[in-house]
Amino acid sequence: MTDVSWQFVRFVATVLVLGPPVAYYVYRDRKRRGESRPLAWALGLGVLGIPGLIFHLYLRGDFAGPNRDGE
Repeated sequence: MTDVSWQFVRFVATVLVLGPPVAYYVYRDRKRRGESRPLAWALGLGVLGIPGLIFHLYLRGDFAGPNRDGE
């Protein structure tokens, strides 16, 4: 197999391994918070894997830092 084929296989394997847990967490968290379209967000960010999880945590404010409220 060529390098491109192995890269594609690695990408698909990563999405299949990391995608469902990230999607489940995003769906559950957005639903619990009462935010809009939890399933759409879960599917979209689940495909991204860890970067999607980081983006979700950033959007909800967990990565804003200690001085988030201006203290």
